[in-house]
Amino acid sequence: IGKALAHLLLMEGYHLSLVARDEVRLKEAKDELLKSCTNKLQRVETYAADVSQKDQITEALHQAIDQLGCPALLVTSAGIV
Repeated sequence: IGKALAHLLLMEGYHLSLVARDEVRLKEAKDELLKSCTNKLQRVETYAADVSQKDQITEALHQAIDQLGCPALLVTSAGIV
């Protein structure tokens, strides 16, 4: 669901910040998602972090804001309980 929504958001012109634990899968997702960009100025940034760890997600959020500014939209699709 998360990646499908990311494709749709890119087609609408959004920049994306992706957060996940696995850096390899993040790079693969980024490479795939870049194909959905509607212009060359769109950005897809990735951050390796475990969203169940407050310090890691806080750091990823700070990095994302530094790189892309404050988010206009936040979507979470972590499979944690």
